[in-house]
Amino acid sequence: VPLEPATLNSYQHWFERHLSELIGDTEIDKLDRDDLIELAGALLMRFENRTSARHCFNFTKTVLNWAWARGIIETSPAFKLYISADKRTKTEVQVHSHANIQKITAKLTEMRSHPNLQVRRAWEKYSVIIMMAATTGLRISELVGLKIEDFTHDFRRFKVVRRVDQFRDGRSVEERTGNLKSQRAYRELGVAEQVRPLLLN
Repeated sequence: VPLEPATLNSYQHWFERHLSELIGDTEIDKLDRDDLIELAGALLMRFENRTSARHCFNFTKTVLNWAWARGIIETSPAFKLYISADKRTKTEVQVHSHANIQKITAKLTEMRSHPNLQVRRAWEKYSVIIMMAATTGLRISELVGLKIEDFTHDFRRFKVVRRVDQFRDGRSVEERTGNLKSQRAYRELGVAEQVRPLLLN
């Protein structure tokens, strides 16, 4: 169906300003569900309001559905993934909004400058894992399992390759370290710009 000029302009805007940077180097038949979940989180952090993030994500779904209808891909990895304009649905990706990330960052910055040395050191120690949790949606066991060697040299991307279960029965870290629960759980994700300075320090 021919597109209205305004619609086409919007699509070009979403792609050139956002999608090209975030997933533009991935072939359409190589995109998987984890890529789309990561994209939804990145869009929610990038836009000031949820509506813009939703429109951009819905355009991505439109392209994937177009490819599925023509046999280019076997199924759409974005099936039943949504960014709602207001209240979240059960199937929506559970990630923090841009505004919430700003609040978390501001509070961590405040606590890292606390006048009490003991408090300051504690927040300096745990700020990284809090920001990683807030910006990636990783499970706690996956976060605890991360190592420096899992990150690229510039700390822009990292791989999730192991988990560390909760402490119980006196088991050591080595005994609690194991494989991820499914093959899909092994993935590579991007590091949010707010987190990189914490990792570099």
